[in-house]
Amino acid sequence: MFTVMIGLLISANLPALGQASSGDPKTRLDFVVTSCWGAPIDKAVIQIIEQDRELRIEYPGSRSIEVRPGTLQIIVRAQGHVPYSEVREVGSEAILISPCLWVSLPEIEIPPHLSVAGTVARELLSEEPVWVRLVGMYSDFNSAALVDQFGSFSFKAVRPGRHYLMLFANGKLRIAGEISLSQLADGIRIQPGSVTSYLRD
Repeated sequence: MFTVMIGLLISANLPALGQASSGDPKTRLDFVVTSCWGAPIDKAVIQIIEQDRELRIEYPGSRSIEVRPGTLQIIVRAQGHVPYSEVREVGSEAILISPCLWVSLPEIEIPPHLSVAGTVARELLSEEPVWVRLVGMYSDFNSAALVDQFGSFSFKAVRPGRHYLMLFANGKLRIAGEISLSQLADGIRIQPGSVTSYLRD
């Protein structure tokens, strides 16, 4: 992943297909595309839809593109993977976009997002607020959730893939660990010394 990002920085100033016209304000989008488990994507088509036009680049031959600031829809397609789509508000600063793609399996419909519930062992709870943060290792997902008095928490709109989960209590990081989430593992259990994912009933 770090090698890919270094290559991106080296190639960021190379010309890309479908640049914004010379008279428009411009901002640059830089892309790093992987599977949601971190495997590289050999070939992908990145489509950027603005209000009145559509731009395309072929990744990894082109990793950057100049666009007009505003609201954009970004669609990434690669053979053997579920298409990725997001709406992004773009300002004047260059942005690194790192979509991850879920591998599509024959005859299995895979949800693009998951609802994930979790539990925290009672001995890890305290009188002060306890909360968790879930960060996608190969995606832009980054969200926090409070843990209730029963030790329960939940996240919505999670993309399948590898994530890093952190538990905070009394203002300090207590436990952290890497987990994988998919349609077969949509629950999280936090116990002293461990963070695991599991299939909910």
